[in-house]
Amino acid sequence: MGLNLLKNMGFIKLWIQVDLLVLVGFIQESYNLHLEHAHMIQQCKDKINGLRRVFLISHCYREANKVADRLT
Repeated sequence: MGLNLLKNMGFIKLWIQVDLLVLVGFIQESYNLHLEHAHMIQQCKDKINGLRRVFLISHCYREANKVADRLT
């Protein structure tokens, strides 16, 4: 949903921070996908590539993610 929102709002530069280091590895293709997660991760990667924007994904610790957790 967040990627769709970014697309609709027309953002050009994206910096996505997630508190799940494994997800960062999956997106950057430095980790092998587990079959149970492959479809979901591929959907995210396709959306990111479809945005045609400057893109950065990085890991943040769970404590830094409190605002996003509160919003959801």
